Amino acid sequence: MTESEKNKKLVSDFLDETLSGLGPEVAFDKYCHPTDYRQHNPRLANGKEGYLEFARIASLCDGFSWVRHKMGADGDLVWSQSETTGFHWPDEPAPADPQSMRHVFFDVWRVEDGKLVEHWDAYQKIPSHSVNGNDMI
Repeated sequence: MTESEKNKKLVSDFLDETLSGLGPEVAFDKYCHPTDYRQHNPRLANGKEGYLEFARIASLCDGFSWVRHKMGADGDLVWSQSETTGFHWPDEPAPADPQSMRHVFFDVWRVEDGKLVEHWDAYQKIPSHSVNGNDMI
């Protein structure tokens, strides 16, 4: 198995454990560096605290769901394209219909010595209409 394949499996297992396995705290302890996890989302703190805050926020969103659509890796970098339903930050109004609140997320992780050490994300609300007719997923 190549380095890219190993790292892609690591991130895939991390996400699966977070969402449908033993939960975010156990997943973080198992897959992330305990003291050097850098978060580039400006709304979240570095380390376990920031990761668990995101998981807590998501768990409080009515109708929250997450589906991974695409994933790739190049050496120590792994990316995924995912879709969420119902997600909103606490300072944003809750949607009247959580199913109408859809986002596409693009996440990138950096792996070092078999542990996740860095995370970036970009996300965008999926509109009800696309001028070009192309889906965002």
